[in-house]
Amino acid sequence: VVIDKEELLDYERMCTILGEKEVEVVEFVPSYLWGIIHYLKTSGRSLAGKGLRWIMITGEKVHPQLVNELLTVLPGVMLLNAYGPCEASDDVLQY
Repeated sequence: VVIDKEELLDYERMCTILGEKEVEVVEFVPSYLWGIIHYLKTSGRSLAGKGLRWIMITGEKVHPQLVNELLTVLPGVMLLNAYGPCEASDDVLQY
């Protein structure tokens, strides 16, 4: 599923799409994930049970605080730190 820019910037719409399409694996940069965490915490919304199984974190350095927050907000979702020189390889293997 490719989400367009307007939908991506609307966290509510993006979460709805992930649920409707039963997306199992997503790929986001850490700076975007901070926004998702904030949205989930303030809205009371959850992605748990919507089919999401994996989050691939790419494009930027991943800080331990982000990982801890994600594990709190999305328990049961596996995280893959795909940042670094092999990022393109991770995408090919995911496909």
